[in-house]
Amino acid sequence: MSLYLPRAFDERDLARLDALAAAHPFASLVSVDDGTPCVSHAPVLYAGDGERIGLSWRDLTPPEWHEADERGWEQLRTTGVMEPYEKEYLRSDGSRAAVYVGAANVEGSVDEGIAYVLDISGIRGAERALKESEARFRVIANAMPQAVWSTRPDGFHDYYNDQWYAFTGMPYGSTDGAGWNALFHPDDQPDAWDKWRHSLRTGAPYEIEYRLRHRSGHYRWVLGRAL
Repeated sequence: MSLYLPRAFDERDLARLDALAAAHPFASLVSVDDGTPCVSHAPVLYAGDGERIGLSWRDLTPPEWHEADERGWEQLRTTGVMEPYEKEYLRSDGSRAAVYVGAANVEGSVDEGIAYVLDISGIRGAERALKESEARFRVIANAMPQAVWSTRPDGFHDYYNDQWYAFTGMPYGSTDGAGWNALFHPDDQPDAWDKWRHSLRTGAPYEIEYRLRHRSGHYRWVLGRAL
């Protein structure tokens, strides 16, 4: 969270800044002078020690984000509310921190406002790592000669590799959810459903032999396993 003040910094502000920062890792005090924000602490976590005072948001923001910042501050000045948006700040080592920012005027005041700066670098990093992990999984799964599939915890089938579609001849995505059971031989469907529900309910491994419809239209015996 950041606190906006309609005056320049003094020693009292610095003391409040330190206290606020101790209570919240992304806290900051910001002076707004003639509508121009002067960022002090939360972004300075990325700028480095010794640069706490005198740097504006522009100094700490990569150029490609300046236009979005200008729109946000203008919105705050004219409407009293800055709609939250994502941006980046520069760290002292030149790397970037993804942040989520927003602000609103204090009720009854046009000069004071309360804003927040949330570091979401960890979230974005985790998302990138997940995408990379999923990409590796797909490469491995598609390199396997067997049909491979995965489900969500509720049993919704959300992925099949290329071999599944090559064997069944079904369009991509058409067997998501419960669509896979329609490819089982009608005589095998009840048993498959019962065993699948049992595995979901108990966490027990799923293993079944059944007849699966080939792209030729004929049924072939296969062994299905899941953990």
